[in-house]
Formats: sequence, C-alpha cells, structure tokens
Amino acid sequence: MSEADEPVHEHLVDSAALRSDGRVADLGCGRGPTLAAFARRFPGARLIGLDRSAAAVGAARELLADHPGGAAVVVADLSGRLPLPDGSVDAVVSYNVLECRMPGPPPDCGAPTAGMARSAHDDSPCAHPPRAGPAPPAGRSLMLGRFRRRRGTEGGRGEEIVSRRIPMASVGRPVPAELAELETEAESGDVLAMANLGAALIAVDRARALAWLTRAWDAGNVGAGFNLGTLHSLAGDTNRAQVIWERSAALGDPDAMLGLVRQALDRGDRPTVDRWAPLILDQDEAYPITALGVAFRDHGDPDRAVQAFLRAESLGDAYAMEYRAHLLDARGAHEEAAALRARAETAERMM
Repeated sequence: MSEADEPVHEHLVDSAALRSDGRVADLGCGRGPTLAAFARRFPGARLIGLDRSAAAVGAARELLADHPGGAAVVVADLSGRLPLPDGSVDAVVSYNVLECRMPGPPPDCGAPTAGMARSAHDDSPCAHPPRAGPAPPAGRSLMLGRFRRRRGTEGGRGEEIVSRRIPMASVGRPVPAELAELETEAESGDVLAMANLGAALIAVDRARALAWLTRAWDAGNVGAGFNLGTLHSLAGDTNRAQVIWERSAALGDPDAMLGLVRQALDRGDRPTVDRWAPLILDQDEAYPITALGVAFRDHGDPDRAVQAFLRAESLGDAYAMEYRAHLLDARGAHEEAAALRARAETAERMM
C-alpha cells in the first residue's frame, strides 16, 4: 500500500479539480492515504472509498472518522459494475489499482472504467493511471525510478534523501509553483533538483525532461540514470537505454538491473539474465524482486518466478503473495493459494 507522504496523493487531488463541497470516490482506496489528502484540502468534501480488503477498509474508516464532510468506505469488488448510482460523484480517482488488478496479463478494464464514467458526471475528471507505453510485465504501470526529495532528519539537523517509486501515469501534471521552485534549484546547480525536475517534466515536456535528467545523470545521480534510460526506452532507443542502465546497474541500482533483465528476456539473452537476476534477489527492496518474478512468469519460467516471489514474500510484499497464489491455483493447490491470499490481505503492497 502507498505511504501517506507520497507525492502521488497530492497530485491526484490536483488532477481531480474537485470543488470544495464536491463528492469524490477512490477506487481501491486501501488504508485511505489519497482520501486523507482530499480531506486535508477540502474539509467539506464528501469522501467515498471502495476496496476489496476489509482490513484496509477498517483502517481507512478510522483514519477518516473525523472528516467534517463525511466519509463512506466500504468493501467492494471492482471487477464489475461499481456500487455507486449513476452521476453520484463529481470525481473518481484510482492509484495503482485498475492497472494492476491481480493476477495475470494486463486486463480488460472495460467494466470498472465504464462504471467510473457512469458514476461520475459527464464533465467530471476520472484521474486513474492509464496504461501507457511499453508497460513492465509486473502488472503495474511503468515506473520512472526513484523520486528523490529532501526531508529534515530527526532533531532538524541535516537532511536525508528519501526514495519513492512513482508510477509514471499516476504522477499527473506537476503543480506550477512546485515546478518553478524545482527549476530554480536545478538552475543553481542542485543535482537532486535536476533529477526531480526531470522526473516531474516527463508528464508535460519530455524534451526538457530528457535535458534535465541527462544533466543530473552526468552529475552522478544514479536514480536519474534509471529514469533517463526509461525515457530512451519509451522513445524506442533500447540500445541507449541499455547502455545507461548497465552503468546504473553497475552502481547498484536494482531498477536498472530489472530493466536489463527484461530486455534480455525479450531477446533470449540468457547470460545477461543470469548476470543480473541474482543481484536483484540479493537486494532488500521488494518491488524489483516481485517484478523480476513476474518477468520470469511471463517468459515461461515459473520455477524462477516462484523463487523471486518467495524472496519478496520474505520481505513482506503482498503483491508477491498474490502472484504466487495465482500460480498455486494454476497447479490445483487452491487451499494453499487461499491461505496465501489471506496473508496478503494484511500485508503491505510495496513500491
């Protein structure tokens, strides 16, 4: 599940363009971080949350219990028509849900998205992450690496770099004031700001994004290297993406290693897979390990997929549990699969 301080929640609030007393529905609300962001911005808004997890719904209800505008959070299955009357809300948002409904290949989202259109007014925004570009075979929208920002450390002295993976299509249009501040810092030579500015610009100006990410990468920002390689991959220049990812992977970036493994699997390059896959498994970050498992699964290697899922499960990743549960179902081990899904209900969805 996403953490409450991730920038994506504020971006979804901006994208929804909700009026102060409007009604917003969050599909797959989890424990309520996006709805909490709406509550902070719009105390008079009516908040509606839908999620399949009873535990998450309970946590969201507790989080939003004191919201002045009122909140209704219910357990619901998003695979069919939504339990919302037509025209009942002013905006619909969804983060990391419709594009990653488990398990299997990218789904036909016609049913839930049609329900979104019916539930919202004709002119209301539906801010959910569309599937764009060569999405990774992890069942999630394309990741643009680790978005890095500064945060004061305990005691107020110094600062630390906090990494967040942000789904590209979820970021939305950056807030102009924040963009201007980043650009001022980047122009002053702040390498971290260059990398963040490049990531923020991808949604609105890929040429400028490419320029700033290149500057940040040339100045030694490893996270910018992954993002830069991703931009080249999106543009169809897989050779340049590979060169950048190889340099970034050599510096220890697991996302770059994952990019190289995916490329190698696509072209049947076993030595490259065998070079980088073990290094990904040795990491302590669940996302690239789970995504590695899905890449193996999608390329017909269920044994190595299970190996990766088990490693990610040891780190507590609910995504890995659900993916492996699907493989267990396919083998007829339904009771074991059900038990694993029950564990996933209370586990964290790690990004």
